[in-house]
Order: sequence, then structure tokens, then C-alpha cells
Amino acid sequence: MENDRKTQGDNQTVASATGTYGTPEMRCEAPPEGWTPEQVREVLRWVVDPELHINIVDLGLVYGVEVEGATVTIRMTLTSPGCPYGEELLANVHDTLRLMLKGISRVVVKLVWEPVWGPQMMAEDLRVELGFDVGSEETKE
Repeated sequence: MENDRKTQGDNQTVASATGTYGTPEMRCEAPPEGWTPEQVREVLRWVVDPELHINIVDLGLVYGVEVEGATVTIRMTLTSPGCPYGEELLANVHDTLRLMLKGISRVVVKLVWEPVWGPQMMAEDLRVELGFDVGSEETKE
């Protein structure tokens, strides 16, 4: 089964602190009806946690996405309040959306701590891949 999860190991360019965000061909034209939260969430898959090398959507760090005209508001958390890459990750969210989505002129990133992040927030296949769902197979029997 193929995994479409974006990680830093992919042959594709992802957001990074060095300012490499993809090629101009990757920049998406805004649809006539404007960007949807689902489309913004898909673009956020390009933002990869620098320590875990897994995108922030599958990690469960993105709690909410709102789009109002040319403004996108992201409600997200970090894996812990002491995350050493927190500032870098938040900057990558901001920069990735501004660079990849034409028509977006303002990105607001709201860092929240409730609910507290834990492995249960990750995509199910990622939890299994990382060994966090080992006990769930036993409960199904």
C-alpha cells in the first residue's frame, strides 16, 4: 500500500527554515469560489515537523482551519510547550500558505494548548506505523 504522507525524505520540496518552499509551478491559483479549509489543510501537509519528519496534519497538530476571503486562520498546537522547533514550525505554516496559495494575503496562526496534544491526535495509520496503537488490535478480538 502506497503512503501519500509527505515527509522530508520525499523527493519533493517541503517548507524549511532555510527558505526552500517549492517551485513556482507548485503555487496554486485560487479557485473562483476561494480556498476551502480542506484545500488549505492539504497544503499544510507540506509543513513537516523538523524533528519527527512527519507532516503536521497527520501528526494531529492542526486543530482548525478558517478561510475568510484572503485571510486564513490556523488553530494549531505543538507536541509539547517546550518544543525546540516551535517558532520554526509556526513560521513554516505561515510562509508555506502565503507562498503556495495565490490570493492569500494574511495568515494568522493561533497557538493553542487545549486540547493537549497526544498520540491519539495522530492519523490512525501513523499511530499504527509508530507503534502507538499496538493494544487496539487486542481489543478488537
